[in-house]
Amino acid sequence: MEEKITFGKFIQQKRKEQGMTQKELADLLFITESAVSKWERGISYPDITLIAPLAKVLDLTEHELITSSDDYQHKKVKSQAKQYQRIRKLYLILFIGAYGLTIGISLLVNLKSGQKFSAFLIIVTSILVAFSLTVVPVIAKKKKALMTLGSFYLSLNLLFFACYAYRGGDWLGITLVAVLFAFTLIFLPFLVPKQKALIYFLVNTALLFLLEIVVLVKGNNTARDYYEVLLLTLFFMTYPWMIMILLRYFKVGGFIKAGLSAIITGVYVLLANSITAMIIERKPFHFLPVNFKAWDNAVYANGNVILVIFLSFLGIGLLFLVAGTILELRKQKERG
Repeated sequence: MEEKITFGKFIQQKRKEQGMTQKELADLLFITESAVSKWERGISYPDITLIAPLAKVLDLTEHELITSSDDYQHKKVKSQAKQYQRIRKLYLILFIGAYGLTIGISLLVNLKSGQKFSAFLIIVTSILVAFSLTVVPVIAKKKKALMTLGSFYLSLNLLFFACYAYRGGDWLGITLVAVLFAFTLIFLPFLVPKQKALIYFLVNTALLFLLEIVVLVKGNNTARDYYEVLLLTLFFMTYPWMIMILLRYFKVGGFIKAGLSAIITGVYVLLANSITAMIIERKPFHFLPVNFKAWDNAVYANGNVILVIFLSFLGIGLLFLVAGTILELRKQKERG
């Protein structure tokens, strides 16, 4: 009986806080006024089917209604959510209003001064870039990062086109490819869900070659320049490709992968200068001269350093390979 009275007083208190009479509450729930009166006098409980609508009408959670007590933690969270929505709304009004006002003033100045319309477009596209970084993350409901990144990339390219329309020049193609390469280099791993490494390397390798070709075309370079640049890029890109394939697709232990990676790195250090000289200077392939007794001689210094680095990587790689092989043999023995 005491629980019914406590429940009834709680209902009466919350009804009055909402500024409703018993009849108004009854009408909202499609029940009689006498039923509400019985609840508040502790004579009866509401039917189980009325719990959810009664809680909604009284602005309570079902837990608060059933326990006849205020859930202050829930109310705090709810209050913070409302405060956040107010701040968010004010933030959007200020930024969108500022951007709109800037565009309006810029248009009037452009019309009054008689400048080229492309000058006004630079201002508009610049504001779009700022809009993509300050407003899109707030208004996007799903995939905020993707929406922000996409709108930023699009608006940035529109800004480049506006600048090109205003100033002209032969820089636009290089800029567009360079920006695309930079975006894929940084953000592509977060956008591709499966086979990230393979897609990432394929796309960025293709874009790197495309960027180099665009730069070479704009610079009116010779066929030899194309040969040198593209062949050197192919040689040096082979290294990260080999490491990626080794780490991603070879089904061996971590120690063995580390050992093979160290040996591959050492080999590339050993070959880099010789292959670069062979491509650029058209010299026959040869290793740099080595003489560990003549470190102060410039002829031998580079060769000495490179050989020491190679031997260091080779030694580290062999140690890891031995350790990895021992671990694999132990695992096989334990399984057997």
